[in-house]
Amino acid sequence: TGGYFVWLTLPEGIDGAAVRRLGHDHLVDVRQGALFSTVGGLAGHLRLSFAHYAAPELTEGVRRLGCAVRAALS
Repeated sequence: TGGYFVWLTLPEGIDGAAVRRLGHDHLVDVRQGALFSTVGGLAGHLRLSFAHYAAPELTEGVRRLGCAVRAALS
């Protein structure tokens, strides 16, 4: 139940825009939270869509996103 999106809070100090850039290296795309804030907040968040993907695609996307977040931590 719910909507088409889920919000992910990133580890402290990780910027959503950086994760998005790194995600492209891992063939995954997300939207950084700051795009959805009228006051420039939510930089440490991502908005993820799950509405148009089958379970195997979501599983692979999460794996790739994990690689991007780990790269951002380095």
